[in-house]
Amino acid sequence: FALDSLRQLSMKFLERGELPNFRFQKDFLRPFEYIMKRSRSAKLRDMVVSCMAQMVHVHSSTIRSGWKNIFAVFHLAASDHQEQIVELAFHTTSNIFEKHFAETTGSFQDAVKCLSEFACNAAFPDSSMEAIRLIDLCAHHIARNPSMFSDRLPEVPVDSQDR
Repeated sequence: FALDSLRQLSMKFLERGELPNFRFQKDFLRPFEYIMKRSRSAKLRDMVVSCMAQMVHVHSSTIRSGWKNIFAVFHLAASDHQEQIVELAFHTTSNIFEKHFAETTGSFQDAVKCLSEFACNAAFPDSSMEAIRLIDLCAHHIARNPSMFSDRLPEVPVDSQDR
């Protein structure tokens, strides 16, 4: 009951979107990450992943700073032993990469970290291989669109001999 109330409240917050330079989504989605990290109940973890999947499905266009928490929850789900939890988290993560990649570039490191955790879960080889394919697509995307990430990279002088 408490988790469902938290989901409903979060959905209301996500409806409003987030103004530039604000990070309140990250704050109100943090309890989902906390529950996912601390819960031993597979049913509760499954509920958390379902809540996140629903939020992504319904409000992906208004999510800004919340991507970090979403990828953190799916990262935790990626190492789970319950097939239903891993599959739903991976399906949603794949969907994010296929349909909302440009919106998540602010949390790109979290997204790749999440994919790498799926890739390392040997209990689910199909998801693992697909996660590796998605990581490869990320690398190709960065190579083709370096300007998309240039504002996030520190200015490091490169000697002309190293080019």
